[in-house]
Amino acid sequence: VMSNGTRIIGKKAFDGLSELERVRISSSVTTIGSNPFMNCAKLKQIEIPEDNPEFVTEDNVLFNKDKTILIACPPSKSGSYKVPSGVEEIRDRAFFGCRFLESVVLPSSTKKVGASAF
Repeated sequence: VMSNGTRIIGKKAFDGLSELERVRISSSVTTIGSNPFMNCAKLKQIEIPEDNPEFVTEDNVLFNKDKTILIACPPSKSGSYKVPSGVEEIRDRAFFGCRFLESVVLPSSTKKVGASAF
C-alpha cells in the first residue's frame, strides 16, 4: 500500500519483487512510468482508488483514467485477455513477463503498441 502523497511511480519501480502479490496505488499518484511491475511474477492485483484522477484498473489491468492507454498487466494473469474497446495505446512492456497468457486480443481502436509490450 502506497502512502498518500506519493506522486510518481518510475518505470520498473517494483522490478524483481518476486513475492509481491498485491499493490494498492494511492489517489495522489499522477505519473506512472513504463510497466513498474516487471518481474513481479506473483502479482495478481493492482488496485486504484476511485478518487485517483489519472488512473483506473479493470480486471486488475492498469489504464489511464479514460482507458485509452493500457499501462500494465499483472504478470500472473493467465488464459486469454481481451483488451477493452477504446484502448488506443499499449505502453512499453505492458505485458512483459505475462508468461501464463495464452492470447491477447487487441481492439481495432489500438493505434500504437510500445516497445517490448509482449
